[in-house]
Amino acid sequence: MRIIPTNKLLMKYKIKASSICDFCGTNVKEIRHLFWECTHIQHFWSNISNYLESLNFSIELNYRTISLGIENKRNETCTQAKNFIILSAKYFIFKKKCLNEMPRANNFIFYLKKQIEIEKIIALSKDKLEIHEAKWRSFSQ
Repeated sequence: MRIIPTNKLLMKYKIKASSICDFCGTNVKEIRHLFWECTHIQHFWSNISNYLESLNFSIELNYRTISLGIENKRNETCTQAKNFIILSAKYFIFKKKCLNEMPRANNFIFYLKKQIEIEKIIALSKDKLEIHEAKWRSFSQ
């Protein structure tokens, strides 16, 4: 759909000189590589996964869940939180790509905590704090 411009597409339109990955410098950068296959991104996801597991909040990370999210079969608020984390991480990766910076797990964790805090403030203002707390109950900060 070309919603997220990869280096391969940017090179085709002569915006970038190379299609090489900004993070690892080796592979042609396509969506799959940008969000999953790059060795630096694999390390990023691994660190995020380890952090979440330390909070007893595990997410099975693979290309399918990164691409499509986790199917919410039982309308679980925990699944909503997990999908929020995945989507936030993908946005964080893309933002770092645009800034020509390496995505780091510790920076993302700080960013995620801020996003959750913003969500909490919005929930408070809409008198929906219980819903917010249910969503993030198993994610202790």
